[in-house]
Amino acid sequence: MKVTIFGKLLMGFGAMLLLASFLGWVGLYSLSEVKGRIGKAVHKYAQLQRCVKQIRDGLLEARGSEKDFLIKGERKYVNQVRERIGKIKEGCRKLSALGFEGRTWEIAAFADEYYKGFLQVADRMEEKLELARRLRRKGASLEDRLGEVGDRKLLLDLLSVRRYGEDFLLYNDVDAIDRL
Repeated sequence: MKVTIFGKLLMGFGAMLLLASFLGWVGLYSLSEVKGRIGKAVHKYAQLQRCVKQIRDGLLEARGSEKDFLIKGERKYVNQVRERIGKIKEGCRKLSALGFEGRTWEIAAFADEYYKGFLQVADRMEEKLELARRLRRKGASLEDRLGEVGDRKLLLDLLSVRRYGEDFLLYNDVDAIDRL
C-alpha cells in the first residue's frame, strides 16, 4: 500500500491533533487541580482572617470594658472583660484547629495573664472605692456634727479639707494632700 503525500499529511495532522488533544486534556486536568488547591487555600485564608478578627475584636472589646471599669467602677464591666477573654480563647481554639498552634498558644497565654492582672486591678480598685465611700461618709458625719455645734471657722476648715480630699480621690492629685 502506497501512501500518498496527502495521506502522509493527513496522518501527520491526525498525530498533531491527537497530541494537542492529549496536552489540552493534561492542561485542563492540572488547571482543575490548581483551582482546587487555590480554592482550599483561599477558604483556609478566609477562616484564618475570621479567627484573627475574632481575637482582635475580643481584645479591643476587653480593653474597652477595662477602661469603662476604670472610669465608672461598676462590677458589670469585669464580667464583660471575662466574656471578651472567652471570645479571644475561642478564636485561639479555632486558629489552632487550622494548624497555627505555635503563636496561638502565646496569644491564649497573654489573654490569661491579661485577665489575671485585670482582676487584681479590679480588686484593688474596688478596695479604693470602698475606702473612698467610707471617707466620704465619715466626712459627712463630721460635717453634720460640726453643723450642730455651730463653729463656723472649724466647719470652713473641714470643708476645705474635704475639697482637697476629693481632689485626691477623683484626680489622684497627691499635691492636694500637701496643700492641707
